[in-house]
Amino acid sequence: MTDPPADPAYGTTRVRRATVTYGEFERAADALLGEGDKPGLDNVRKAIGGSPQTIRQMLRRYWSELAALKRSPAQALMRLPAEVADLADELWQRSLAMAAQSASRDDNAAQERLEHLKRENELRAHALGVKERTLREREDTRDKAMKELQEHVATLVGIVSRNSETIAALQVAKTDAEARAEEYRQRLAQVIARAVVKNQKASTSKVKPPPAKKARRKHKSKSAARKSRGKLLKRRAKR
Repeated sequence: MTDPPADPAYGTTRVRRATVTYGEFERAADALLGEGDKPGLDNVRKAIGGSPQTIRQMLRRYWSELAALKRSPAQALMRLPAEVADLADELWQRSLAMAAQSASRDDNAAQERLEHLKRENELRAHALGVKERTLREREDTRDKAMKELQEHVATLVGIVSRNSETIAALQVAKTDAEARAEEYRQRLAQVIARAVVKNQKASTSKVKPPPAKKARRKHKSKSAARKSRGKLLKRRAKR
C-alpha cells in the first residue's frame, strides 16, 4: 500500500459544493471499499468534492469508527446510520428554525398583548381619575349642601325658640288678662248688687208722697238713678 500523492493546489480540483456532510463521505468511502479501493483524499474528493482539510478529518473519523467496529461490534451497532444521522440533524435544524420562528411570533404576540394591556391600564387609570374627580365634586357639593342645611336648621330653631318664648309670654298675658277681666266682672257684679240693695232699701224706707208731689218724687228718683249710673260708669272708666 503506497502513500497518497501530495495534495494538489487548493482550488485546482473540481468541488461539487462548499460543504460535505459526513454521511456523504461515509457512503462514498463504503462504496470505494466495496469496489476494493482504499478510501483516500483524492478518490473521495473526486467522488464528492470538499476541501482537503475536511476530507482528512472525515478520513480519521472513518478509520476510527471502523477500528471501533472491529473491536466491539455491539457498540458499533448502537451507532445510527449516516442517513439517519443526517436526517436527524436536518430535522433538528428545522426544529430549531421553527422554534425560533415560533418564539419570534410568540414574542410579537406577547408584545402586542403587553401593549394592549398597557392601553387598557391607561384607559382604566383615566376612567378611575375621572370617577375620582366626579366623586370628589359630589362630596364637596354634599358637604356644602349639608353645611347650608345645618345653618338653615339652626336659623329655624332660633326662630321657633323665639316664637315659643313669644307664645309663652302671650299665654301668660292672656291668663293675666283673663284673671283681671274676671276680677273686674266680680267687682262690677258686687257694685251692681250693692246698688240694687241700696235702691231697694231706699224705696221701702220712704213714705209715699201726696198725689201732687208723687210725680216730682219719681222725677227725683230718676235723676238720682241717672247720677248713680254716671258715677258707676266713671268708676269703670278709671279702672
